[in-house]
Order: sequence, then structure tokens, then C-alpha cells
Amino acid sequence: MNPNHSKLNLSKRARGMAAYFNPKSESAEQFHMLHEAIELIDNKNEFSSLLITSATKGEGVSTTSANFAIVSAQTGKKVLLVDADFRMPGVHDIFNIELRNGFSDFLNNRCSLKQATIFSGITNLDLVISGHELVDHPSQLLHSSRMEQFLEEMKKAYDLIIFDTPSLLPYSDGQIIAQHVDGAVLVVRNRKTARQEALKARERLLATNAKVLGVVYNYQMRNMKKLYK
Repeated sequence: MNPNHSKLNLSKRARGMAAYFNPKSESAEQFHMLHEAIELIDNKNEFSSLLITSATKGEGVSTTSANFAIVSAQTGKKVLLVDADFRMPGVHDIFNIELRNGFSDFLNNRCSLKQATIFSGITNLDLVISGHELVDHPSQLLHSSRMEQFLEEMKKAYDLIIFDTPSLLPYSDGQIIAQHVDGAVLVVRNRKTARQEALKARERLLATNAKVLGVVYNYQMRNMKKLYK
């Protein structure tokens, strides 16, 4: 894939990209730990796609997705970060990009894969932002043949595809995408996510036969069993 190479001003988003701007910080180290934890689980190198999601809104999914994508790209992998949250997209804001052709536009057959893909400004990391095409029924698009085409073509071009998805309890989008990826990570924000909400979100992922890799709790990788204690 040869993405568009627009000039991006990453410096304005330093606070949301610790892994890039402050690589030796404690926050950045937590994302490296998350990457290493997933690498240990994926000892056969079978994961080429995963989604990052949450139970409810505002738990830091986009920040987690962006930083995880950055540390993955820093290992030499060719990484694609896809903003699949059509209602409250956040990736374009973190990377300081104006809304433009993206995921929704491709799924609606309004642009090509090349037109939907943009270079992040960081080596080995490309982006597909949510797009400026209004989506009334995302589930229909995610079930479409265009979604299958997207996955098929992007898996040929990238070592790892990361989907930033909407929260699981209000919307079904994450469950649909979970059926197409190799693993899922659940983000839980300290003092915000109720235990029962986290458990219910986990159940929804498992209902799709998704491989739940674990929980990012306050940006630390934890075993799902911790939720039961």
C-alpha cells in the first residue's frame, strides 16, 4: 500500500502520544509492556489483526490504540491503525489530521484504499481515519463485501492491523469487527468502569469467539481473571 503523504503536525498532540514524544516515560513504558505481553501470547506470530475496545465511552481506547500502534511500528513491523469509531472518532485528533477520506468513505464505495490511507508521519505506521462520510447504520457497512475486501487487501500490505472500535455496551460495531480479527484487548479506566460493565463487555467479545488477549487497566496489561476477584 502506498498511502497519501500529507504533511502532519504531530507536535501539537504530544500529550496523547507518549510512546513517540516521551519514549522513556513511565506512560510509554506501559505501552511497551502491553506490546511485549501480546508478543508473549502470540509466540507463534499468528496475530496479524486485533481490535482495541472498551465497555463504555471515554476509557482511553484511541490513546491506547495510537500508542500501541506506535510501539509496534518501532519494532519494525508495518502497522496500520484503523479508526472504526464512526460516532466518536479520535485517531484523527491524536495525530492532528483534519477529517478526510477514510474508513467510512471506503466502505461506502466513495474512495479507494489508497485514498483512504495516510502516512502517520511515524516510520512504519499508516492510518485509516474514520472518514467524513456520515454513517447512519455502521453495522450494515461492517457486514458488507467492502469490509471483506478491506481486510483481504490490508493483510497483504501490513504485518499488523489495529482497529480502534466503539465501546461494546452501547454499540454492536466492535462485536462485528471482533469476528474478523485475531485478538481483542479491552480498555478499563481506573475509577470509571464498573466491574459488571467490564465483565459484560468481555462476554460480548467471547460471544463472537474472539480471542480476548487481556485488559489494559490504567495502561497496564492484566489478566482477565483479575476482574473476578
